[in-house]
Amino acid sequence: MSDGSLTQEEIDALLQGSVNFSTPEGGPAPSLSPEELRKFRALLQNTVASQAANLSMLTGKQVEVQPPEVKAVQAETFIRGLPEQVVKVDIPFTEGTRAAHGYVLDREVSTLIAGLLMGQENVELTEAAVSALQEGLSQMNGPVVTSLGDVSGMTILTAPAQGAEFSRDQLNLDVPEVVTAEYPVVIDGVGHKVIEFFDVPFVRSLVNPSRPSPSQPANQASTSAQGATMAQSQGQPTVWGPGAPQVQQVQFPSFPEGALGPEQQANISLLMDVYMELTVELGRTKKMVKEILAMGEGTIIELDKLAGEPVDILVNHKLIARGEVVVIDENFGVRVTEIISPLERLNELT
Repeated sequence: MSDGSLTQEEIDALLQGSVNFSTPEGGPAPSLSPEELRKFRALLQNTVASQAANLSMLTGKQVEVQPPEVKAVQAETFIRGLPEQVVKVDIPFTEGTRAAHGYVLDREVSTLIAGLLMGQENVELTEAAVSALQEGLSQMNGPVVTSLGDVSGMTILTAPAQGAEFSRDQLNLDVPEVVTAEYPVVIDGVGHKVIEFFDVPFVRSLVNPSRPSPSQPANQASTSAQGATMAQSQGQPTVWGPGAPQVQQVQFPSFPEGALGPEQQANISLLMDVYMELTVELGRTKKMVKEILAMGEGTIIELDKLAGEPVDILVNHKLIARGEVVVIDENFGVRVTEIISPLERLNELT
């Protein structure tokens, strides 16, 4: 570049954009070509809006997931670049293809997502927090796996998510080389990163349909699926792809401030005037028929609530909060003391 012009190699490097193909000095060359990585990045880029919508729905926060930086790297090299403590969540592909797949996150973003799902602040990485993180990443991963199934023409089934905290020295990805997708994730205006990893043979077979994955059964494309489920939290595997019935988790897109037109704003304003039934439930109990028939004036019914225990607040018969009974002038009222977390509400629906 002494004469001020660019060589063809330098032009190619600039055109590669956010696809990183570099390897450590003296290390093995990447097994995927720049074109293969570009194809895979384009596939993932089409899913970021759905991933953001799923996370927004679960956390109740404004979430933006940006297109990822994609690269092929030796597993040892990737691990050396991680923080001292990380959380790995494995969500391997088990049918359609068998391949390693999952997420690696630092402690900060792990506790942030887990805390939002649990409706708590400053959470520790307890078993409950890791379980909440598993659920959140499983929902975030849904659009990705659906897209992979559509592109491959296979029904892809994943195992239930399994997460744990590791030190960098203890971490093992179980494969020698991985394709990593590093997503910039913005939650309430604060930037974080979430890294998803894939087995290299799986990515190669995906972007080169004529080269099936070695672990893919020969008759997989013609095998009919038995159903679709999203019950990772109950230990059930998840089926995605064109061979399965088109059953999907309901997705509620997030609308950034100012992104709605006048017509949409008017429609939302109409919804704001709709009345919904709000009930405060003091408690419940069960009685035999003979006890109910024997009731009369003065009968005392003991409920399943203890004195001073919060009462349940329901909207359209769905629990949304808890509170304590108060007296306002001559009327009873309720002071809200706890809002049910998005994760608890999601579990009630599934």
